[in-house]
Amino acid sequence: MDWLPARLRLLAQDIRNVHFSGDVKIWHVLLDTLDVTHRLSLEHAHASWSNTDAFTHHLLCSCCEDYEQWKMGTVSAEDASQDVASLVDEVYSRLEHVTRLAVVTWRSCADGLLAHTPLLLEELLCPKPSATA
Repeated sequence: MDWLPARLRLLAQDIRNVHFSGDVKIWHVLLDTLDVTHRLSLEHAHASWSNTDAFTHHLLCSCCEDYEQWKMGTVSAEDASQDVASLVDEVYSRLEHVTRLAVVTWRSCADGLLAHTPLLLEELLCPKPSATA
């Protein structure tokens, strides 16, 4: 796969920034958005995600329309004349691996932060206006 762009040949441990552009954000593993019709809602509740794999699946299904089909083994190449099944599997496998790694890393960092500032999550759930505003 030497023909792939360098950014797509990176090893998972060399990736430093992962951006999810869908409505489900990585912080939803801790905080669910209450107003699902408004993706920038400031109203949140404690999330019920306890399984990293389940949240990873949820996140990928929200931003990658073919991910669920790939998991079920029903995704196919658009150009049937070219056998690209192994490439499709490789791309989705890497996507899944990097996403899970991002979720695990983010959750670990968040748990560490919350251990040092135990009231932070409650402050995020109930933001107060600043005194200087």
